[in-house]
Amino acid sequence: MAILGDERRISDYMRRKLETGVTRQAFAAAFRNYLPAVHLLPKVGKKRMRWFFKIAGEFLRLRVAAKEAKRLRMMQDYRRGEALIEGTRKRMTELLAFLQKFPTVGRGRTPAVARFISEAITSTQKKLGESLNDTFEDIARQKAHLQNLRRKTEVYEFIIDLRRLISDQFPTMKEKDKEALIGAALAGVKLFTDKELLSDPQERVHRKVFLAMRYYKKQYQDTGVERAFPVLKKPESGVRRKKKQGGGARKRVKQ
Repeated sequence: MAILGDERRISDYMRRKLETGVTRQAFAAAFRNYLPAVHLLPKVGKKRMRWFFKIAGEFLRLRVAAKEAKRLRMMQDYRRGEALIEGTRKRMTELLAFLQKFPTVGRGRTPAVARFISEAITSTQKKLGESLNDTFEDIARQKAHLQNLRRKTEVYEFIIDLRRLISDQFPTMKEKDKEALIGAALAGVKLFTDKELLSDPQERVHRKVFLAMRYYKKQYQDTGVERAFPVLKKPESGVRRKKKQGGGARKRVKQ
């Protein structure tokens, strides 16, 4: 999952390995060519387009799991990923505890070596920490989606994520325009045929959004089930960050 920012993150490596059949360039091209949303493209920009593609990528990877065998393999992979993250956290903590047995001040080779290793491990732990947390949360969310995977409901989940992104980024945007951006993202993942795109796809989009919101109410709001949303980060505006900054937002919303 494409966590945005200047730092290279786990999701950057995941993207290289997980084939979805839709590249970022192809997604962006289809998004921009979606006529009902053309007038909104200046508001989207390159950074927000990356956010749309992050959500689209997760949706496409879930579609790959439509067959039961692939679903089981993906679930096993998610569980191994969780175990890897937990094991890494535990062993780094154990390593720092081990290093505390050796002095880091004073003369001699041992304090110098202990200080060097301790500083390197601490720096690595801080660098990994936020990305591991975000990835662990995304894995948990994807597992929950995978357990209830259906061809229709996966589209609804995709629309729910899109709607949250658009509402957060454009709180005053008209509902018609919000649905146009959702339609552009649906076009980006090839949910429309060429014939449908040449007619009036927004009628279909409006219907899909209506059904997705009804599903959301029944599946989450009425049951009190907590639904997590994709972690979306952006670098500070202006200059590029020279080093990692702390405190990325991570949302879990109880509806």
